[in-house]
Amino acid sequence: MIKSKSLKIIAMTAMTIFNLMVVFAATFAWFIAAKNLNGNDIAVQIDAQELHIDYNLYKFDEDEKQIVEVEKFDLNTYDSIIKERNTNTPLVAKVIVAGTVFENKASSDVSIELTCNESSYYTSFLSNIINFRFKSFTLDTNTISDTYYSAKEELLSETPITFFTTTKLTTRQLTISNAPIINNTITIYGLVDYDEDLIDDFISVNQLTLDTMPVFQNDLNYIRFSVHE
Repeated sequence: MIKSKSLKIIAMTAMTIFNLMVVFAATFAWFIAAKNLNGNDIAVQIDAQELHIDYNLYKFDEDEKQIVEVEKFDLNTYDSIIKERNTNTPLVAKVIVAGTVFENKASSDVSIELTCNESSYYTSFLSNIINFRFKSFTLDTNTISDTYYSAKEELLSETPITFFTTTKLTTRQLTISNAPIINNTITIYGLVDYDEDLIDDFISVNQLTLDTMPVFQNDLNYIRFSVHE
């Protein structure tokens, strides 16, 4: 489950700083693996005990000035004034889905479902200011730093997913087609970051100033990975 923390907006002399800390439990239950069985055009989702999900999280450590592996899900400080400082805000996740259901298969489609609680755009919730990118690929890297920067470069070419289309949604879905299967595993990389346009819009729509910056509460539920038979 997600432990609720907050995104604090701190006013400082010539800048506004968004400071985000969202923490997952050690079991990382926010990532859920499931298997889809389809019959008579009705999709039935069941827990797939033959599927196992594991993860690694990487980020730029602002104190150590290097890429580190972390257990907590947190984004670095976001500067809404000097935006060039935000190159090191993303969190990169390496998600591995493994199972015997992948035996003798070269690839599989994987559906990813994102959910949040808040449907209002005018409230200060995390889902209103972040985006996600996902892609299945393999990397031949030797260091955490190489993995982070290589995955980040690859993922930034993907179209970001937010909880917005023409309206604010509480569920978003995407499908990775033909995700390669190697040794009965599918590797999916994800990138979570602030969305600059959403932040600017939120500040504008809500007519926020340095003195009226809200605290953004975490309203994310889970990401569900579903493997298609």
